[in-house]
Amino acid sequence: MLFDQGSAVLTDETKAELKDIAEVIRGHRNIVMIKGHTSLDDLPDNATEQQKMDLSLRRAQAASDYLVGLGVEADLIRVQGCSTFEPLTQRQYTPDSQILNRRVEVEATNTLIDDLQDKQHQGDSDTTQPDQ
Repeated sequence: MLFDQGSAVLTDETKAELKDIAEVIRGHRNIVMIKGHTSLDDLPDNATEQQKMDLSLRRAQAASDYLVGLGVEADLIRVQGCSTFEPLTQRQYTPDSQILNRRVEVEATNTLIDDLQDKQHQGDSDTTQPDQ
């Protein structure tokens, strides 16, 4: 799902794609990764690595918030910023070539949230209390 240059605002097209994704994942218990990305032309040339990462995180968070608003359980979603580190288009620096790098990817994992929660609860019961 693509974004306008320098923006973390969801486009109408992105919202439509997220609605389709919500229909598929709503009710499932698999963890869903939402990865935000930036392109080399998203921010001014003097932008810091942190600014690029922040934009990628804001994009992922915007997609996450929208999915939650559509009824996807928040505890299933993991948000990740990738900045410019996973480009789809490299070494092509025309405005059109960088569009694909201004994106969010939604990936369903094989990990069930219940499996993680069970492990956390088992770890809680395994702790011993110190002698008093």
